[in-house]
Amino acid sequence: MAEFSGADDNQIRRQGRWNSQAMENCYLTTIPREAVRGLAGFDPKRPSFCLPRASLAPPDRLVSLVFPWIDDWVSKRDAGSLELTICLDSFLKTMKFLRVVLLQDAVCLKRQFPDLFIWTNALFTTSEFLEFEKRMERCIAESSRPDDQRIREILPDLSSRIGEEFSAIRSSVSANLSKKHWEMSSTFPKNLTTSCQDELIFL
Repeated sequence: MAEFSGADDNQIRRQGRWNSQAMENCYLTTIPREAVRGLAGFDPKRPSFCLPRASLAPPDRLVSLVFPWIDDWVSKRDAGSLELTICLDSFLKTMKFLRVVLLQDAVCLKRQFPDLFIWTNALFTTSEFLEFEKRMERCIAESSRPDDQRIREILPDLSSRIGEEFSAIRSSVSANLSKKHWEMSSTFPKNLTTSCQDELIFL
């Protein structure tokens, strides 16, 4: 799948942990970004992409219903009841991020796969989620499209505008050159005559 999406061999080897060099083992992350972007349906070579659903954050009340035990562990950590470690802090941050992603993706997945059993869960029947679902659908429908698509749409107008500006500049330059040429041609004989007269007087 990664190969079909455009990821190169090095990225696929890193994803499958088939590289055993010191750089892969000690310095590089185990997440091959290009391969992951390709598997997610984006261009592997482009580091940026557009996710309209990510522009709308779910309300805090709805977020607290997903993995509610996270808030308890965060409270214990903040109160000093837990040993502070990098692993604990990273795990809690990841889970807090994933519950937001779960809600954002759920709206799109529910529309694409409406018969999945997961939608019978009480979370997805609450008034908070149903309201968020309506807002998310409006946000996706009204969201701005990716930059490359907008650029393709404005290229004809942009080309026409550039052509008009170039024509105006060329006309202005031609007019100035013609004016300078006329001034030089009208003054050159006079200057030449004056110069010759001065040379004769000097002799």
